[in-house]
Amino acid sequence: MDDKIVHLAVGAAFLFGSATDSAARSTSIVIGVVYGLVAILGLLNVAFVVDLLSINFADNLLHLGTALLALYFGLAGKTGTVAAA
Repeated sequence: MDDKIVHLAVGAAFLFGSATDSAARSTSIVIGVVYGLVAILGLLNVAFVVDLLSINFADNLLHLGTALLALYFGLAGKTGTVAAA
């Protein structure tokens, strides 16, 4: 699997998932979880993931950072409405 195609697909998912606030949050959480799993499996040196994606330690750190940022943007911030002051 070509990683450039995967990265373009993730970018497209972020773009199309940003239509509403709830969609943006959900998209960020899903992508964060997927990148987190890839990072953890890569750091654990699971042969299937390492062979399939041909990733190295730097890739694992990048995936981990991406997962943390995506989860932050998906989970942080206001979730309800704020009354006018």
